[in-house]
Amino acid sequence: MRAVVFSALCLLSTNAWAQDGTQQPCAPRDLAGRMLTEVHGEELIGQGLAESGAYLVELFVNPKTGAWTVIATLPTGMACMLEAGQSWAVPAKQKKGRGA
Repeated sequence: MRAVVFSALCLLSTNAWAQDGTQQPCAPRDLAGRMLTEVHGEELIGQGLAESGAYLVELFVNPKTGAWTVIATLPTGMACMLEAGQSWAVPAKQKKGRGA
């Protein structure tokens, strides 16, 4: 479903397809982030700069359903969905360390 919504956003923005010619669902980062949080209930839980420095990778997770989405944001401000899935879980060891 997230891919369908991202694809719909692509139609609303110019230059929405990934620059390498693949048809990854892409949208302006602010719009993609709002869609993931407001429509899918996902929260940004982590981000990191790719080793090449070419893009920022972000992980969004819905804490209630376990749905997750990974996006990559280019310096141009366009964000492309890399992958999405279900059943996200934090290992028990990490859960303990966070609150302590």
